Amino acid sequence: MGLFNTWFKDPLLSKTLEKLLARSIADFGKVCSLSIDTNTKAISLTLELVGEPTPVVINVTKYEFTKIDGQDYICVREFNTSKQWVDIAVKKYVSDLQYRIPEVLASMVKKVG
Repeated sequence: MGLFNTWFKDPLLSKTLEKLLARSIADFGKVCSLSIDTNTKAISLTLELVGEPTPVVINVTKYEFTKIDGQDYICVREFNTSKQWVDIAVKKYVSDLQYRIPEVLASMVKKVG
């Protein structure tokens, strides 16, 4: 399953998540890159945010896909960023990072394993 994830599933999920995220942050930034590793449950992304002089690098070191009230979500469990203030603010004020994902992405995750 490792080679399948590396060559097919991970790039497909990465591009899909990148497009979804790009739409949701379009008012205040853009996605420079996003890659997901389903074997290690890690996501790496780089964002250019309005008002920030340098890109923000975010490393999600643990995530999971789950259902909440019949809706599909990706839940971020552990992460760090290149901006210390972002780490502190999110960890202090946000108890759990959950993002609803469209059915098409959820079905893609289920189909490819």
